[in-house]
Amino acid sequence: MDPNNLFYFTYAKGFRVGGANAPLPTYCSAGLMDLGYASGQAPATYKSDSTQSYEIGSKDNFANVFRVATSIYYIRWNDIQQNVYVSGDCGLQFTDNLGTAVAKGGDIQADADLGPFTLEAAIGYTDARFIQTSKYDLAVDGDAISGQAALNGSPGTSAPWNIALGLQYNFTAAAHPSFARLDYEFASRNPWLAPLQDPRSSQYTAYPYPISPTLPSTTFVQFRTGTTFGVGRSRCLSTISLIRT
Repeated sequence: MDPNNLFYFTYAKGFRVGGANAPLPTYCSAGLMDLGYASGQAPATYKSDSTQSYEIGSKDNFANVFRVATSIYYIRWNDIQQNVYVSGDCGLQFTDNLGTAVAKGGDIQADADLGPFTLEAAIGYTDARFIQTSKYDLAVDGDAISGQAALNGSPGTSAPWNIALGLQYNFTAAAHPSFARLDYEFASRNPWLAPLQDPRSSQYTAYPYPISPTLPSTTFVQFRTGTTFGVGRSRCLSTISLIRT
């Protein structure tokens, strides 16, 4: 609209190429049939998966005192390439195209300069779940998408809510620029089950113990204070931190 107010819309489409699976040994046949592969064999190949994403947002600057950026998005993921673990005597895995998922959400980021104080805030929400039950019930409608680093396939690393707040006070101490800063970060617990946790999924297992616990919410609080000292043309910064998790 003008140099201080930007509005945008983006659309993107992409794909990931397919590939081939190495043949699994014959002792995996029973586990494969339990998963729904009636032939007792894993698929020899898997096809491409694809995504389409839409995003709309704005970035606004109010007199260089208050700045805010907002966006909402929708991503659809089709024919998802997923690793399937074959339990029992097998203990191996293969790749197949399983289900359709949607990730949708939004975020807002803002900062303000109020004299010696600087305020910063960022809040984001993501709902990333399957919207279609895949063949053999390996992924079930409503289940959470698990992150790559998720603990045993749980959705713990895909927190729906992420909040970051920061407050900084700038002052002068003995003629040296100084600051005191407080930061707060929060990541919520994922309330949705992953396929490994969902009794409706053929990947679910409760024996001998739950193999995919969901990680709890996490909170990180940090306080820092520092002073800048001039040393010739260089500067050094002294900080003291207190961290609580």
